[in-house]
Order: sequence, then C-alpha cells, then structure tokens
Amino acid sequence: REVMQAHAYDKLATAHHLNDNLETTLLNFVRGTGISGMKGIPPTTDNIIRPLLAFTKKELVDYANDNQLTWREDASNATDDYDRNQLRHQVIPKLQELNPALEDTFKRTNQRLQGAAAVFQLGLSHLRQLFVREEKNRITISTDLLQHIAFPEVVLWELFKDYGFNHTQCADAVAAADQSGKIFHSASHQLTIDRNTWIV
Repeated sequence: REVMQAHAYDKLATAHHLNDNLETTLLNFVRGTGISGMKGIPPTTDNIIRPLLAFTKKELVDYANDNQLTWREDASNATDDYDRNQLRHQVIPKLQELNPALEDTFKRTNQRLQGAAAVFQLGLSHLRQLFVREEKNRITISTDLLQHIAFPEVVLWELFKDYGFNHTQCADAVAAADQSGKIFHSASHQLTIDRNTWIV
C-alpha cells in the first residue's frame, strides 16, 4: 500500500490462483466458517485485484515456461510448517486421488457458492429491512425474526459478526430471546435482550 501511494497506483494485482483459493476454502471449512468463508478468496478487496483466480498453478507455470517468464517462489511453500502447506502437500493430493478433476470441480462449486452467497445477501437485506432498526449508537433487532426463519442464529451472526460477536454467542442469544436483561459482550460491543428485542 505504501508503494501504491508513493507511485499513485490505483490497483494492486496479486498472483493468487485457483489452487490458493481451494486451499483457503478448505482452511476456512476446517476452522469453521459461514457462507462468506466458503466462497474463498474474493476477486477484489478495495483496490486489490486478483485476476488469476480462475487459473490453476499448473496453467500459470506452463504459461510462464512457454513464454520464458521467471517468477519468485516463496521458500516457505516447500515446508509443512503452516496449516495451508499441510493441506497443499498432504490433504489435497489425497482428495485428488478420490477426484482427479478436483480443480475443475472446485471451480464450478466455487461459482455456485458465489451465486448462493449473493442470493443469501439479498435475503439478509430483506430481513434487515423488516426487523432491524439503527438509532444513534445502537441497533435493535426484533425477536419476531424467530418466527420467520429456520436458522435465526445464522442470521443473527451475519448481522452482528462485524461487532465482534461469534456464532456461539448469537446462538445463545437466540436461545435466551425470552430472558429480558440477559447480556453478552464482545471485545467492543454489548448485546442486551430487552423484552422483544436484541439491542447492540
């Protein structure tokens, strides 16, 4: 970002590729995540773009070799010191034994997950309009939400995760929806149950 600022660059392009995205998705799955984490690496983040996500590492290496291009390989990639590398060297080869077309399968699955996430966001926006109110320094959500969705703890977490609340806290807040005065804390915010509302 300092280089971008110094040279007035509008965008930074990284070399993340399809295999990086597969590893990220698997890591997120193993550690626990929602639909956003299952989407893997986003194509853009602010002024960072990732134009090579659609291509496998083999495709990029073959292209570089065919065109006499050189690249820098991070020495840490060869070790198993990191969770990502353990997936790369041990887990993914086993998955490829089960499905030799794993990369193509993941690419199609990732596209479907991107679409599902977009549909989910539309639904979340609709629920936000119906049940969420923002007032000065607090946000209130009506517990009437419980009557309209099958997994309210998931929706509550999606609405409150930016305030530091984890999924377990949101599930507990759903379970305690009728316990007025119950309080939960994140590192930065307080969630209080008051009659028929959750208040952050």
